[in-house]
Amino acid sequence: MDGFRLVSTEWANEIDRAVDQPWTSLLIVCPFIKLTTMKRLLRGRGKRPIRVITRFNLDDFNAGVSDLDSLAAVIDAGGQVRGVKGLHAKLYIFDPVCAIVTSANLTEAALLRNHEFGFVSTGFSVVSACHDYAETLWDAAGDNLTLAQIDDWRCTLARARASYPPVPSLGDQGHSVAVSTPLVLKSYSPFEAQAFVKFFGTSGEREPLTERVIDQLRGGSSHWACTYSKRPRQVRDGATMFLSRMVIPNDYRIYGQAIGRAHDPDRDMASAADLARMPWKSKWPYYVRIHSPRCIDATLGDGISLAEMMDDLGPHSFAPTSRNFAANDGRNIVPRRALMQQPQVELTPDAIAWISERLDSAFLKHGTILADDPRLAGTWPDPAQ
Repeated sequence: MDGFRLVSTEWANEIDRAVDQPWTSLLIVCPFIKLTTMKRLLRGRGKRPIRVITRFNLDDFNAGVSDLDSLAAVIDAGGQVRGVKGLHAKLYIFDPVCAIVTSANLTEAALLRNHEFGFVSTGFSVVSACHDYAETLWDAAGDNLTLAQIDDWRCTLARARASYPPVPSLGDQGHSVAVSTPLVLKSYSPFEAQAFVKFFGTSGEREPLTERVIDQLRGGSSHWACTYSKRPRQVRDGATMFLSRMVIPNDYRIYGQAIGRAHDPDRDMASAADLARMPWKSKWPYYVRIHSPRCIDATLGDGISLAEMMDDLGPHSFAPTSRNFAANDGRNIVPRRALMQQPQVELTPDAIAWISERLDSAFLKHGTILADDPRLAGTWPDPAQ
């Protein structure tokens, strides 16, 4: 599987490499965490959000297998921490670029000395599946830890260490999550993974190649939703959405990518606030919401040319024309005809690889616009929407 590696050694290096990637947010699921190891993750955080799901068993802190200081450091850095009783999973999601699943806790012993095994994946579908699992656990994990609670636990530990005979158990302050809760979501086979190129604009409203991508995002909201004139039924959770704009001359330029969520008919429509800010959404009121966007910090002209891809790959550019070509039954195999009057078109594995290689190069050359970019302030939907 592309972007998937089994790993048995040098876990500290794997963590360090992941920290240095252009991730948008970090979600950690880990029972035991030490301060020295947490600093590896915090060093590259900047202003990006970090959340931690761990154990709040005071006996663990009393035994020194986990540090209260590590949790305080996360909160001091603006992060959030929640606790789950009986937690054993170890999962580190550098959304949207990388997921690490391993037997290793965030301790120096685990990362540098112990025999640990797991995998690292940069595949969007795998990262998305890991993200969805962790999000479900996060939602079930109760309230955020506070520094005041940590101070109370420090006092409890100090009293326990001074008492004789020793206190048999200090208790677990974590949240109970039933094992029967359906935390394991759908799996993503590489043969079932979806990827689309989503088109924004119309043939009569093409943008010049000099248009800045950040202005395209601010004016069109494509960093959090793809818009449609009819309810979009085709996109499944975890689909890769390549974002493109109709441009002058007659081309489409791909300027970013994100992870799609299946359309929810009870929620995914333009709100009154959306329509007030962007009246054009009255014609395209239906949403496929996306998360973990990455866009080129440059112009549309620096994006990836869909016309060039169609010239290179021919009928194997898009899933419909590739299937027609294989069937050899006279149906359309011309990629430019397949995208006419369509809001999006599904890509073949060859097209995904073709676009991804060039888009990654564009990110390295021009920089990346992530979800927390301050230039996007004021463009996000109401959280209650």
